[in-house]
Amino acid sequence: MTRFRRLLSSGLLVTLLSLALNAPAQTSQWVSVGPDGKLQYKTLPNGDHIMDFSWAGYMGGGVALPIVPVKVTVNPSGGDDTTAIQNAINSVSGMPLSGGFRGAVLLAPGTFHCNGTLHINSSGVVLRGSGSSSGGTTVNLTNGPHLFIQIHGSGTWQTSGSVNITDSYVPSGTNSFHVSSTSGFSVGNTVLITRTVTSSWIHFMGMDTLVRNGTHQTWIAAGSHITTDRVIQAISGNQITLDAPLTDSFDSKFLGTPVGTMAHYTFPGRISQVGLEHLRVVGQPLDTDITTPQYMLVNFDAVIDGWANDVVAQDTINGVFVSHGAKRLTLDRVSLPHTIAHTTAAGPEDFNGTGTQILFNKCVSDGQGSFPFSTMAEGTGPFVFLNCTSTQHAGVSPHMRWTTGILSDGLSIPNAPSGTQGISYRDRGVLGSGHGWTTGWSVAWNVTTPFFLVQQPPGTENWCIGCVGAVTSAARPGGDGTIEPNGVYDSLGAHVTPSSLYLAQLCERLGPAALTNIGYSSSACTAQVPSFSLAASPASRTITAGGSTTYTATITPSGGFTGNVALSISGLPVGAGGTFSPASVSGSGPSTLTIATSATSTPAGTYTLTITGASGSLASSATVTLIVNTPVNPDFSLAASPASQTVTAGSGTSYTVTVGALNGFSGSVALGTGSLPAGVTATFNPASVTGSGNSTLTVSTSATAASGTITITGTNGSLSHSTSVQITVNPVICTTATATGAWNNTAFPSHSGTFTATFDATPSISAQGSTVGISKGAQTVNTGFANIVAFSATGVIQARNGGSYVDSAVHYTGGSTFHFRLAINVTSHTYSIFVTPAGGTEQTVGTNFAFRTEQNTVTSLDHWGAKVNTTPGGTLRVCNFIAQ
Repeated sequence: MTRFRRLLSSGLLVTLLSLALNAPAQTSQWVSVGPDGKLQYKTLPNGDHIMDFSWAGYMGGGVALPIVPVKVTVNPSGGDDTTAIQNAINSVSGMPLSGGFRGAVLLAPGTFHCNGTLHINSSGVVLRGSGSSSGGTTVNLTNGPHLFIQIHGSGTWQTSGSVNITDSYVPSGTNSFHVSSTSGFSVGNTVLITRTVTSSWIHFMGMDTLVRNGTHQTWIAAGSHITTDRVIQAISGNQITLDAPLTDSFDSKFLGTPVGTMAHYTFPGRISQVGLEHLRVVGQPLDTDITTPQYMLVNFDAVIDGWANDVVAQDTINGVFVSHGAKRLTLDRVSLPHTIAHTTAAGPEDFNGTGTQILFNKCVSDGQGSFPFSTMAEGTGPFVFLNCTSTQHAGVSPHMRWTTGILSDGLSIPNAPSGTQGISYRDRGVLGSGHGWTTGWSVAWNVTTPFFLVQQPPGTENWCIGCVGAVTSAARPGGDGTIEPNGVYDSLGAHVTPSSLYLAQLCERLGPAALTNIGYSSSACTAQVPSFSLAASPASRTITAGGSTTYTATITPSGGFTGNVALSISGLPVGAGGTFSPASVSGSGPSTLTIATSATSTPAGTYTLTITGASGSLASSATVTLIVNTPVNPDFSLAASPASQTVTAGSGTSYTVTVGALNGFSGSVALGTGSLPAGVTATFNPASVTGSGNSTLTVSTSATAASGTITITGTNGSLSHSTSVQITVNPVICTTATATGAWNNTAFPSHSGTFTATFDATPSISAQGSTVGISKGAQTVNTGFANIVAFSATGVIQARNGGSYVDSAVHYTGGSTFHFRLAINVTSHTYSIFVTPAGGTEQTVGTNFAFRTEQNTVTSLDHWGAKVNTTPGGTLRVCNFIAQ
């Protein structure tokens, strides 16, 4: 990887800062403070919007870092202290958890030496120094380059119970979507949202054309998965609401159906409540290639709710690394100063984050030649860089392969030139190993730096809002030179309000205390004016003069409003009255408005009604429509469904006849049929319907019945209405297998995926030894059939399960007819078998049986066959085979 560096004259930055400081704060069209003091978001046509980043950080944001009691103190020895410190960590790791914590290991003031890497692998353990400044704790990394500490659990996500996301589009920034089933899921469950990378999406992103030195570069492999770690916050029907928003969109046009999945997960080896704090770590200054061993500070992985706080790490390279298995971390006031410049072609990265819900607060990268803030591949944020600073000749530079949901908030990066911009949300093309698009759905908010490169990936957006600096554009490295489109630049050259998007979102979600918990003034909260709004539903009602109807008026407070809202109605027609229950609403809630009209004095017409709520000087109103019709005579409607059915001669079916009441009709409707097709009989249950309701029309056919129309008539006095349905009667189609031991094959339309096969089978003798099978193509031997049912020589019905036949509890006798139903899943190579004896009820032969072993790779089925063993003989008659 090669990244270019270019020095910048200080005059340009001074000019930009001067203009910004003298300009009044602007308002962004994408996120702004509404009249009620709450943040309001501009939404793209598909529902995408800037996400709520406030879920980043320890415990999901807004929670103070804990002060964990000291359990073991270690003093410097003057020699290698690695073992002593590790033993202390191990000792605390063996203590019992209390409130999620075990205790802290305190490094006394002075200078320690570490020849090797320290490890925290248990929950509730903190390594604490006595301060990062003079008089505190200093740890020198000795015995060659190595990592200072690894805070690392074990294992990975263990998923189960996956369900499909059923929406055709899930927008970025939402935390709600629908799934195929919520059975087995509960509020508080940890879930993994999976978005499968498809060739169609890769092509749409333009990432299938990356070629470097004649070799195709893979951006992200098709078939791989991008996952998001979340918690279920609410369930309503089949709608799931997560705690934190999704960072990326899910589009069926490019991802197919389903667009993604949701699964339960456990992460047994992930540790929590672990931290590193209040110390200074010193490596040796090295200017070597990043592929060689380096002095590094910390690596977090398989960790939830951890932190690094008040840590200085001098002359470390790739100093802070947050891996994919990390969640809800805060890195607070971590400073990485360098005493020498790095001049290697591939610059190191001081802070690098993947995982999810990661907050870098007031972090500092001080030096030349490093990339201060970066992310790796396929991360799903939020990732927040808040009020961080850097003197490096680069800035926030996502490194590779599509990490979404980055917020750079209030950063100052004065030295980044136009080649390695202070904000670089871009397509890196063939750089590295085909890094391509690095990020989407990311925001730079009130960032000051000389140059910005914020590009727009296909189907996605990146924003630069309230940023002070110059816009740059660029072509894809390794491309044809075409300039990539820029993202959104809003209020370029002037900061916007609120001054911090993260803090404003955090305050709105959790209140002012959340800001003071993380070291900020509550003044960063947006002002909220106590008020309320009134909404009414439904928008329109239609009644007949003399009737009544209701609307619901709902009061929603804002800004802490708790007053009493009196309700009133205007615009009513003559002869109509309106009453509210309750007549007033305190704080928030609904009230029911009942409108009553007069049959003699209320004229027909369409009326606009205004519902008003008033509380002191505050008022809010909403309008609804009332349509009054002239009274009409009571009547009824008649309908039947389905419109048409097909049966086999000798069998039957049923239709649902629905009587609807019109204009207050409450009489009894007698039901009957006209002349029926030959051989067809019909009965109603019930024979009449009062007011409105359903009746079941049961139709039976003889062996010689004809197809035709069934006319259904409903009568009440002089009122009569008719409707009709069709019945198609197919003749019985049968095949008889004789005792030759050979298969009789019959083709049917090919089926893949899931389908149901039904047929009637009659063995002529008991204990026969006959078989019906379903196959791909005509077959001559048993091994060619995927699904097999048999009338066994032992007198029971069997079915094939993989490599063997399984007896059912259903016995048979010769001359009896059995109706079989097979539910077949070709994709999973399983089937379930059900049988109904003549005059009996359906029984289960077997569920989720495997296809016959020899057929466990078949992709479709298109034949059925029947066979009778030569001994003891007899025949097998199979009728009415249907696959659908």
